[in-house]
Amino acid sequence: MYKSFLLLVFTLLLLIKTNCIAQDQHCVDSLTTKLKSLRVEKKKIRNYKVSLKDSTEAILLDALALEHCGNNPKAALDYATQCLELSKQIGYKIGIGHGYYGLGLVNQYNGDYLIAIKLLGKAITCYKEMDSEKNIGYCFNAIGICYENIGNYPLALNNYFTFLKIMEKYGNKMTIAAAYNNIGNINTTLKNTQEALKYHFASLRIKKELGDKRGIADSKGNIAGIYADQHLYTQALKLHFECLKIKEAIQDKAGMAISRLNIGIVYMMQHNYVEALKNMFAALKTQEELGDKSGIASSYSVIGECNIKLKKHLEAAESLKKGLILAKETRNIELLSGIYENLSKLDSAQGNSNKALANYKLYITYRDSLLNNENIKKTVSMQMNHDFAKKDAETKAIQERKDAIALKELQRQRAVRNGFVVGFTLVLLLAGFIFRNYKQKQKANLLLEEKNIAISSQKEVIETQKKIVEVKQKQIVDSINYAKRIQESILIPEQSIQQHLPNSFVLFIPRDIVSGDFYWFHQHGNQSIVVCADCTGHGVPGAFLSMVGSTLLNEIVIQKQITDPANIMKLLAAGVSDTLKHKEKDEIDMDGMDISICTLKNKEVHFAAANNPVYVVNQNGLMEIEPQVNSINGIFEMNTDEKIESIMLSPEAGSMVYLSTDGFADQPGQKTNKKLYSAGFEKLLTQIHQLPLHQQKEKLATFFIEWKGNLKQHDDILVMGVRV
Repeated sequence: MYKSFLLLVFTLLLLIKTNCIAQDQHCVDSLTTKLKSLRVEKKKIRNYKVSLKDSTEAILLDALALEHCGNNPKAALDYATQCLELSKQIGYKIGIGHGYYGLGLVNQYNGDYLIAIKLLGKAITCYKEMDSEKNIGYCFNAIGICYENIGNYPLALNNYFTFLKIMEKYGNKMTIAAAYNNIGNINTTLKNTQEALKYHFASLRIKKELGDKRGIADSKGNIAGIYADQHLYTQALKLHFECLKIKEAIQDKAGMAISRLNIGIVYMMQHNYVEALKNMFAALKTQEELGDKSGIASSYSVIGECNIKLKKHLEAAESLKKGLILAKETRNIELLSGIYENLSKLDSAQGNSNKALANYKLYITYRDSLLNNENIKKTVSMQMNHDFAKKDAETKAIQERKDAIALKELQRQRAVRNGFVVGFTLVLLLAGFIFRNYKQKQKANLLLEEKNIAISSQKEVIETQKKIVEVKQKQIVDSINYAKRIQESILIPEQSIQQHLPNSFVLFIPRDIVSGDFYWFHQHGNQSIVVCADCTGHGVPGAFLSMVGSTLLNEIVIQKQITDPANIMKLLAAGVSDTLKHKEKDEIDMDGMDISICTLKNKEVHFAAANNPVYVVNQNGLMEIEPQVNSINGIFEMNTDEKIESIMLSPEAGSMVYLSTDGFADQPGQKTNKKLYSAGFEKLLTQIHQLPLHQQKEKLATFFIEWKGNLKQHDDILVMGVRV
């Protein structure tokens, strides 16, 4: 009976350590009942003397300390202290380690990080004597959290990777996911967005596999925070509310407070201050009930920031003062940095320039200690590449193959470039010829009209002049058709794109003989760069601008080897502006180019766009990626000094990525005499996304013809689709 009960307690303790510190009331009640029962049995024994068999009571005390740590720190402190004292009294070494570990977690939760690190170090010493490697791993993880909170990211990462290495040795998926989560959080703080998303999505996959609801909620909350930093507020709020729903279901009060605070921050970023403060105060109330110093300080900081934006300076000052006191107590550098920044903003708003400068200097000091320390940069770089470095021999071999391919591709691109220069020169000559013919046509029409009035009797002469006009008109049409052949020779054939992206299609339907819409593609190593663009106007004017765009893309991507979509778009905007710098201002104001650029690399998709949205469609529905630039003239109004970053996603396998100009959605339908609009176009994409690519193209083309009916085509049509 005694051995079975002891085994049960050990099992409960392991589960609690794995799941960290969130409270399970059923588990607490069960442990409390068992502890009371055990102590009642001891009292029945006359002259009872403590001995090693009392290790069962120590295990129960440790389990209760861990269960209470998240929601009742005072109770957790009491149970951990009892566990340590009893274990020392009976010489139960592993229990001594558990006692120090529990006390360390309580101090960590209360924001006393240096004390927590000292206690956890004592726990490691005890666990080493007992050769308890898993428990040592848990200590390294807790120490990492402490160092992260005081801004020492190199030591935090070192402890997290040690924890990860130990858990990988034992194949413990739940704790591996926890390590991924913590490493992802540090990358988020250091603005390593791609690395952060990589670790958080890896953690989320494991948690879903294990059915770990609490862990799933934590990962969704972390990913939502990154989306909010990227201004993807709708996606961020969706994930934060999903996280809150799970936390409420499992009664995780600390987690509920964090979710409420994060939701409030996103609402504040959207300028919805009523909802922001509502959620922030809800978070603060729960954190005060729990005695969570760091959480309380965080809530006061963002409440103060919100009140600054509302120009409620007295309320802001009161909140920031309270937050500063707690942040100093916890020595949380990141919190101190944020609060001093908000204090500087408040002083500026109140006209206190000297205080504003002093607080701003403190903000810079703490911020630089977090992000600009050279040792941090080196450590983070080393740790981030820790598990992914390849052998030197393999790296050299791969690089040699890449160099050979790059050299061959460069030679081919030089030939393409030279051919394009010749072609573009011919186009300029053709433009002059078309303009001259147009003037001749105008002159011939005027002459014909004068002769009709003056010499009505000379029918034969009039017929002769009519034939001359027809010949001239035919010459113009022939010239434009020749321009069409030149444009088609510049556009990359769909079959060539499908050699690199077999699951792709291009639907291209010009309104006139030549088109203002154009697409562009280039394969750079293992990266596929896809461009979908719409130049102002139709016909010849739009076509010339599209050729300028294609030429600049060749220079930016092929010659300069720039593959990041945001950088491509900025350089393209600068190049177009420089090309048209000799035009009159009122002529430049009439020019425009809407564009969407997508780089596909392995399982990652990077986006940048002006006016044109990008759609990602899968079994979960359609997600619209808003363009970073929204202006009447697209990239023509871009400020090249403006900081624009590419949006990165890792969509699930089989997802469809669609790029398109506005022609399809703006086409009026014969039956309704109304445009299809974006809603109708998006609905069509969700209906066809699971079909093979060639069938998707056929469905889109058929739908467009039937929708348009006998009406005139309104604009050029360009839709591109890629399955990732």
